[in-house]
Amino acid sequence: MKTVNLKSLPEAYIWAPRALAGPDLTPTENLLIKIEHNKIASLDHVPKNQVPAAVSQHNHFFCLEDGLILLPSLIDAHVHLALDGSGCNVAPTAVGCDPDPLLRLQQNLDAYLTHGIGAVRDGGDAKGVNLKARNLIRAGTLRGMRIVATGNAIRKTGSYGAFLGGGFFFKNEASAIIAGLVSAGVDQLKVLVSGLVSFQEYGKVEATRFTPAELHYIVSCAHEQGLKVMAHANSDAAVGLAVEAGVDSIEHGYFLSKKTMEKLATRKITWVPTVIPVAVQVKEPLVHRRSPQEVEVITRTYREHLVKLLFARQIGVPLGLGTDSGAFGVRHGASLVDELLLYTGAGLSNQDALQAATIVNSKALGLAETHGSLELQKEPHLIAVRGDPLANLCALKEVKWFFNLS
Repeated sequence: MKTVNLKSLPEAYIWAPRALAGPDLTPTENLLIKIEHNKIASLDHVPKNQVPAAVSQHNHFFCLEDGLILLPSLIDAHVHLALDGSGCNVAPTAVGCDPDPLLRLQQNLDAYLTHGIGAVRDGGDAKGVNLKARNLIRAGTLRGMRIVATGNAIRKTGSYGAFLGGGFFFKNEASAIIAGLVSAGVDQLKVLVSGLVSFQEYGKVEATRFTPAELHYIVSCAHEQGLKVMAHANSDAAVGLAVEAGVDSIEHGYFLSKKTMEKLATRKITWVPTVIPVAVQVKEPLVHRRSPQEVEVITRTYREHLVKLLFARQIGVPLGLGTDSGAFGVRHGASLVDELLLYTGAGLSNQDALQAATIVNSKALGLAETHGSLELQKEPHLIAVRGDPLANLCALKEVKWFFNLS
């Protein structure tokens, strides 16, 4: 893969034989892109043999070969950079893990870059590794993509998620946690409204410990600071509580009712279904770790989730795409295409799936002005792949060019 950092270039040009342009990923041919001051300044349709000499001879003219297609770089709306998918994390105290946390973190970041992922939203970790990673990338200490960081997740003491963040008992404790996260410079808040999906008993989820007033208070505090709130919520009751509190996105959202999905559609709350962390448990090689009963429960759980995903698309729920990468069995970077293929397996079109991983995710991450589409005045976060992902999403597995500003 050829990586081009355009940030230091006052002017550059890209010519692509084919491209997917605009928020709808409209196929187009012979696209000549002028980049000026880190923005896409012009888009013109010019056959390769008619590109002006002043452009073709420019020091920073990038001419893509035939067979490639240019499109916006991908976005993963739910990852955990502090985890590596095997039960280890990047904290140096993690048992059995590499003692060099920066090395492990860089490996995780490189996995996203290799797969053409230009931005991620991290769902938090107890040590705030995601926030540190964002800052180290900004400082040039690490190479990586744009990270939307939540620091530590917010949860009630005694509930699920101690590895994601500290808990609170009382309102004043929640207020202090939020103030600390704001002071640290987080980009969004993450709140753990429920527990995990059970792999032993279908439909079982640890119940929420939040009162409506507590959750509404947290969301209101975040919005007052201009921060979106992503809510980890499984079960129809937990998601309903999060929706009424005014969260901006629902993460996971297993076991939703039709009524709740209709509320998501009406209120334009983004749903990030994260199918792969459940589905991967019954795929090779992890399936051998599961009992027959667990395989049955897990299979039923994720397949019914896919049915609801399709219904959500049909009624207009904004569908984002997140992998929960770093969770057990979920690979950083590579799992995004796995999730895309689950979307199309549910009945969504390739275009629907790609839009989830580009324009919809850019809005969920608060990056709609810079990422998510190949358009005028957007930043040039672009990839080129061999083949057409609108025809075959597996084309995304072969990223040949990566244009970015980092």
